[in-house]
Amino acid sequence: MIRLSFFALLGALLLAGASAASDPAGAATTQQPLYPDAATDYPRADAGAQIANGGGTWIAVWQRSAGAVGGPLGSDWDVMFVRSTNGGKQWSAPSPVNNNAASDTYNDTKPQIATDGSGNWIVVWESGLAIPDKTMYSRSTDNGHSWSAPSQLSSSLPGGYTGGALPEIVSDGNGLWLATWSSRDVEDDIMISRSTNAGASWSTATVLNGNSGSSTVWDQGASLAPDGNGNWVAAWEMADTSQGSDSQVLVARSSNNGLSWSAPVTMTSLNHLDGGPTVATNRAGAWVLTWASREPFGAPDQDYEIVFSRSFDNGATWTARAPLNSNWMTDYPGDDSDPEIVTDGKGTWRVVWTASEAYNPGGWDVLIATSTNNGTTWTSSPQALNSSPGTNYHQWSPRTATDGSGTWLSVWTDFSWNPPDDQDIWYTGVTCVPPDSDCDTIQDVTETACGSDPNNAFKIPERRDGSFAGRDDDGDNLVDEALPANSSGHDCDGDGYTGAEEDNIFGAAARANQDPCGTGAWPADIVSGGDPSSTNLVTITDVLSFVAPVRRIDTSPGETGFSSRWDLSTGSGAYQKVINIGDVLSMTSVVPTMLGTRAFAGPSCPWPP
Repeated sequence: MIRLSFFALLGALLLAGASAASDPAGAATTQQPLYPDAATDYPRADAGAQIANGGGTWIAVWQRSAGAVGGPLGSDWDVMFVRSTNGGKQWSAPSPVNNNAASDTYNDTKPQIATDGSGNWIVVWESGLAIPDKTMYSRSTDNGHSWSAPSQLSSSLPGGYTGGALPEIVSDGNGLWLATWSSRDVEDDIMISRSTNAGASWSTATVLNGNSGSSTVWDQGASLAPDGNGNWVAAWEMADTSQGSDSQVLVARSSNNGLSWSAPVTMTSLNHLDGGPTVATNRAGAWVLTWASREPFGAPDQDYEIVFSRSFDNGATWTARAPLNSNWMTDYPGDDSDPEIVTDGKGTWRVVWTASEAYNPGGWDVLIATSTNNGTTWTSSPQALNSSPGTNYHQWSPRTATDGSGTWLSVWTDFSWNPPDDQDIWYTGVTCVPPDSDCDTIQDVTETACGSDPNNAFKIPERRDGSFAGRDDDGDNLVDEALPANSSGHDCDGDGYTGAEEDNIFGAAARANQDPCGTGAWPADIVSGGDPSSTNLVTITDVLSFVAPVRRIDTSPGETGFSSRWDLSTGSGAYQKVINIGDVLSMTSVVPTMLGTRAFAGPSCPWPP
C-alpha cells in the first residue's frame, strides 16, 4: 500500500490550497447595454447611472423617462435599478427603486447609491416638478432584493430652509451614513444629515459650508469620503455671483464622523471656472481630489481639463493642483469634465470622465486614467471605455466601482444619434458561453441535472439551508422542494461533493443540501475550533483529524476509528483501506463549482447567497 509521510502530505496541501480561482472559460469583457431592450425602447430615455459594490453584490441605479404618456411608469422620470451577483456578467430586469413609480407625478432624477457592504443599501435622489423641491431616499436591508417606500430626507431641514437637490450618500462601512444635498432657498447651501441605523432615522440637517447667509454665494454638488477612522473630507462647487461667472472648488474636513466641520478651504484660483469635484481615500492616509477646471496651466488656450490634488494629512493640506489628462496642453478645444475618482484601497486609483471634440470631433467619449502610486502619476494616455471612440456618438457621465478584489465595472449614458434612438445606459460587461452559459460558476450540466436554469444567473439549484431557506432558488415557483431524482451524481449545493458522496457521509435523508455556515457544511469541514480555527472553514485542523486524536486514516468499516464522516471519497479506490490518502487528497482536488476554490483553506462563511 502506498504511504506518504504526513508532513509531505501537509506540504502538498498547502501548495494546492494557494492556487487562485479564475473566471470561467469563454468569459470576455465587452461594452454593452445594461438591459436587453435598449435597441427597441424608443422613445424611452435613460440617463445618469451610478454603480456600487458591496459584499459581491453590484447595483446600478439611473433615471428613466416614460417615453410616452400612459406608459407603465406614468409620464414622469423615475429611479430604476438592476442587480448582479456575478461581477456584472448578468443583471436582473430593471425595476423602479421608488415603488410609487406608476402613480406619482414627480420627476425623480439624479440618483446616488451607497452600501455598507453588509447588505444595507441606500439610494437618494431629487424629486419635484420643474424645480426639484425635495431630496428623497429609499433603503434596502437585503442586498437590493426589496426597497422601502420613498421618504423625504430633506424634511429634517432647520427653519428657513426648503427643498433639496444634487444629493450624495456615503457609508463608512462601520455603521455611519452621511447624506448631503443642496438647499433650495435664497441661496444654495450644503446640508448634511447623519444616520447610525442604515437610514431608519436621520439627524436634523445642518449646514456644512461656512458661508451660509450670503445671498450671492451658491454651494452645491458635494462629494464625501471617509477613512473609517472618523475622518471625512467633503468637496463641493461654490459660485459667487458677485464675482461674475467665477466658480470654485471648496474642501472641508471632519475628524469626528461629521459632527462638526472645519472652515472651507478654496482649492482653486479666482477668475476661472472650476466644478464637479469628487474625492476618494485609500483609508490608509492618502486622499485624492479631482475636478474639472478652465485654469490654463500655461496652455495657449482655455478649455476644461481634469485636475487633481492630493493630501496625506486627512485633508489639512493639499498638493498644488495639476492637470491629470496628459494631453492638456494640446487638446483645445476639447473639454474634459464630470470626473469621478475611485480606489480599491489596495494601490489602484481610477478616474473616469467625459471628453469632447479633441478626442472625438462631433461627439463625446468616456475616458479612464489609472494611478498605482496614490495619484503621483497617471497613465500617459487616457483610454476610452466606450467601444467606438472617435465616432459621431455621444457617451457621457461615466461612473465606476470596484469590489476591491480586481473587478471594476463602469456605467455611462450612450446616445448614438441614429434615429429612432434615445439615451441608454451602457456598461463594461462580460459575455458568457458554455460550459457556463450564465457565468454563475455552476456548470450547465450541473444546473440542468439539479433543476436550475443554465441560462439565468439568478436561478440556482434549490437549497434550503441558511439564508436560502424559504426562498424559491431555482425559479420553479416551489420553495425548499427536494432535488430532482437524477441529481445524486452532481454537486447541487456547491460544496465540492456529489450527492452520492454526501449520501455516504450524511445519509440520503439528511443530505438534500448541507448547511453552508455550520460544522456540518462541507463534508471536508470535519471539526470546529483548533488553532487556526477550523469552524466554518476547511483548514489544517481538519487535515490533522485524520490521525489525531483518533487515528482515522487506514481504517475500514468495523475497525476502531472508522467513521463515514472521514470517508470523503467513497469506496477504497486504489488503496486497501476505505479511509486512506485519497480522502485527504480530496480536500485539494475537489473544486466546488459554485465557489471556484478548493475545499482546503476555504471558503469561509457566509457563502454568497
